[in-house]
Amino acid sequence: CLSIPYRIIFEQFSGEDPNTKDNSVGIQLLGIVLANNLPPYDPKCEIDHVRYFQALANNMAFVRYKEIYAAAAEVLGLILQYITEKEKIYDGPIYDIVIKQLKQHQNTREDKFIMCLNKLVKNFPPLADRFMNAVFFLIPKLHGVMKTYCLEVIMCRTEQIPSLYLQLKSKDFTQVMSHRDDERQIVCLDIVCKMLPKLKPAEVQELLPTVTGFITHPSPLCRGRMYDILMWIYDNYRDPESQADEKSSEVFKLAKEVLLQGLIDENSGLQLIVRNFWGDETRLPGNTLDRMLTLLSSLYSTKIETQYLSLATSFLLEMTSKSPDYSRKMFEYPLSECKFQEFAVDSNWRFRSTVLTPMFVETQASQSTSRHRLPGDSLSTRGSMSGQLRATQQQYEFTPTQNIGGRSSFNWLIGNSVDTFAEYAVSPSSESLSSSMLLIHKRADRTQRAAFKPLGPHFGEKRLGLPGDEVDSKTKGIDERAEILRLRRRFLKDQEKLSLIYARKGVAEMKQEKELKTELKMKHDAQVTLYRRYRQGDLPDIQIEYSSLITPLQGLAQRDSTVAKQLFCSLFAGILEEMKKSKSPSEKKSTIQQL
Repeated sequence: CLSIPYRIIFEQFSGEDPNTKDNSVGIQLLGIVLANNLPPYDPKCEIDHVRYFQALANNMAFVRYKEIYAAAAEVLGLILQYITEKEKIYDGPIYDIVIKQLKQHQNTREDKFIMCLNKLVKNFPPLADRFMNAVFFLIPKLHGVMKTYCLEVIMCRTEQIPSLYLQLKSKDFTQVMSHRDDERQIVCLDIVCKMLPKLKPAEVQELLPTVTGFITHPSPLCRGRMYDILMWIYDNYRDPESQADEKSSEVFKLAKEVLLQGLIDENSGLQLIVRNFWGDETRLPGNTLDRMLTLLSSLYSTKIETQYLSLATSFLLEMTSKSPDYSRKMFEYPLSECKFQEFAVDSNWRFRSTVLTPMFVETQASQSTSRHRLPGDSLSTRGSMSGQLRATQQQYEFTPTQNIGGRSSFNWLIGNSVDTFAEYAVSPSSESLSSSMLLIHKRADRTQRAAFKPLGPHFGEKRLGLPGDEVDSKTKGIDERAEILRLRRRFLKDQEKLSLIYARKGVAEMKQEKELKTELKMKHDAQVTLYRRYRQGDLPDIQIEYSSLITPLQGLAQRDSTVAKQLFCSLFAGILEEMKKSKSPSEKKSTIQQL
């Protein structure tokens, strides 16, 4: 049976000295307990529960260190969440203690009040209702991250606040949203997204110009939130009743125009999400002829005309991937009974010119081997794995995953889902609602870390020591080390040299960051995507799937306007030819008139 030492935890967070971080240990331990759905308190610890929680809440008054008061507020939010959900207690001394402490901050330290309220609301949103008027009052007064904290509190209760749009409008919400601060703008867009169902068409029309202005925003996260808003508007304002209203129709047209521009968004992940939005059969008909007519009549925009033909061919050919013949071979039998071997194509962007090397030189093999070599690999293993790569998956063992809210990151060309923000790194220093002061919630993978070096075979066998230490003799080593440390204290550090060292380090880091950006750009420009697998043998391989012809052709059309024009003309002519065989004369005449 698990026994949690609540008395020891209490002793660790109940210190009364505001000038130390000692209480952080107990706060973090209690946070770990709550994160594992365990009760925050047990009467068996023989501490009065009011005294227990009062000692924890007192840490919110120790405003010298954020690690104390902010973490304590977050833990108290977890406690309120636990007693509400598990113990069904909706009022009591714990609520009174927390509210009393927040009101003290509200009257004396507004910045600490907002920060503590933000951390509390993160885990227990209903608490914000008691202080919502104060939050709205502080929005114009606070600046920087504190204003963002205010907006995050509002975001947590967007659906519950009556007349929210009018209150935000009185605080010049559109101006706040236009201020170039990525974190704040994301929160503002989230608020807009949550309150959309409650807004009237006239109110949406007032907000929409500011929202659509994010089409040129450098942050993919902000543009992604914008597309979410526009997708909701497009789906909810396209019914006949909304189209009959003048303002609703104008809102719909503006949202549609910006969503069309999203088809050529510079971020490949967002571009894929918008393309999948338009390609859905609820927006483009599944029938090939009807889809082509809709593409020509509704999906053209002067903003995307440079890539319109490649987009049109993509939407037309996408339906082939849902056909059972898509993975069927064009020819059932080979030319002759001969053995075929997989032909490995090295598509690494760093070695694009290796195809020019002599056929019988080990250059390609050695280059590929050197990139993939691991400690302990045998020569035979490296030789057999050189030049190997994973081909595009054609047979799916699962249903392609779709994101919540209809956002799909499934790419029909490569046959699987992709990480839509793989190329975008979130700043680790960003202060947002998702950031936590508790160690149990901190994201270790927020930034990409360098790979660890492999350890040697005798790692850890020998005790480390300073030069000259006899590490095998513990007593002598300890004495000599103490003497060295004593002598080191006699020397003062040269601040000028230290400044020079840090300046050089900063320059080196800036240079490294610049080189990394250049390398990422080169990789993006030179990246090669393989859409099919190849086989080699004594005779040509004619057992090619239809998908192996369609996907490379569409991939080429996306990068070459001439090929896109020729492909579209061929598809257009083929669809018309099939229409003549299957449609009646009156239907053919009607279709030609539409065209």
